[in-house]
Amino acid sequence: MEKSLFRVKTRGCGVFHVIATSFDYAAGEVTRELNAQDYGYSGDRVVTNVEFICREAFMQNGKRALYGDKDENHLMIAKGD
Repeated sequence: MEKSLFRVKTRGCGVFHVIATSFDYAAGEVTRELNAQDYGYSGDRVVTNVEFICREAFMQNGKRALYGDKDENHLMIAKGD
């Protein structure tokens, strides 16, 4: 499944970077985490903007897709050590 890096801005709790499968999922994850941590004032937890940065994409043959405008396919998610 293709994953993307998003920049999620809130009304008063700051800016977060989220790897997710969609704009809506990224926004929802930030809201859920802020609420779970009871972080800041509830009115400040509102997501005001979600911006796509780049994605991790693969071609049908399984090779990484590294082409595209503005480095859109230049996200690499490390699998760990």
